[in-house]
Amino acid sequence: MLANKKYITELQLSSNGMFAEGAIALGQSLKDKKYLEVFSIKKNEIGLQGIRALEECFNLSRTIKELNLSGNNFGDEGIEIVIKALSSKKRQSLNNLCLSNNRITSVGCKMVCEFIKKCHSLEELHISNNDIDNAGANELIKVLKDKDNFSNIDIDNNKISGETLTSLFNILPLRNLNLLKNTLTDE
Repeated sequence: MLANKKYITELQLSSNGMFAEGAIALGQSLKDKKYLEVFSIKKNEIGLQGIRALEECFNLSRTIKELNLSGNNFGDEGIEIVIKALSSKKRQSLNNLCLSNNRITSVGCKMVCEFIKKCHSLEELHISNNDIDNAGANELIKVLKDKDNFSNIDIDNNKISGETLTSLFNILPLRNLNLLKNTLTDE
């Protein structure tokens, strides 16, 4: 079906039970689609194999503005694939990156931070429900201090505590900072 469409600018395939097999088929269908602006495949549990199948799509698409890969369980290894593909673009237009519910640790968060440094168009980051601890959050704080255009960070339900939570408040003027379900202790 997608193979017959020359220009696709928005693709919403969330919560379709796609799994890795569906992502492989989708990757094949999108090989020549260079003008995707909105690409959302959240809650499909595509895993690492699925994200590998979509790597070429991320490389080729010149105009991705919104990328939602939440709920696909690909971990830090998958983040590395996504960030490498997105970083290969000479002119970046991404402004919303959603990576929640993917088992990302502070290692993956640091990769995301390196990308944020280079991606001047990025305004929103959603990385809730992962395994990011204070080390990853502190890297994020360092990067975001210099980003005037950043407006939204969703980092709830991670392993962030104490002074790191307080430091996140100091990177304002954010319009939205979601810190729900983190550990509010001095640890």
